[in-house]
Amino acid sequence: MYEDRSSTDFRARREALGMTQGLLAHLLEVDIRTVKRWENPETPWEPPEDAWELIDQYTALQAQVVDEACDRAYDARELHGTGTVQLAYWHDRDEYDAAHPGDGCMWQMANANSRLAGSILAMGAFEVRYGYRGLADTLEKSQKS
Repeated sequence: MYEDRSSTDFRARREALGMTQGLLAHLLEVDIRTVKRWENPETPWEPPEDAWELIDQYTALQAQVVDEACDRAYDARELHGTGTVQLAYWHDRDEYDAAHPGDGCMWQMANANSRLAGSILAMGAFEVRYGYRGLADTLEKSQKS
């Protein structure tokens, strides 16, 4: 099933998810050097099936999250006539972990999801803005007052 995929495919998919080699190694409980070998076209090491399955699971989750974000933006435009959308962006792991306790290692993946949703929405004629979560909260409060 995965034999027709290359180490380059693997790396590109991992990077598109915003997943670092270190995070992938952590999730699979392997050494980071192992992941580096899988992605190096100069080595005979190939990503094993369980690594591909994890990448596929996160790719499906990314598609679901991005689809939901885009659906909400289109629904809001239909209801309120606004073509502007603000997407959360996380400055660092600490900021993300404060909002998502115990899930801090995923902040870069959340940012990748925001970038992908933003690209899709921009193609749909939305004005896309990104805000660091703390900054977005501050701006939202100041606009209400």
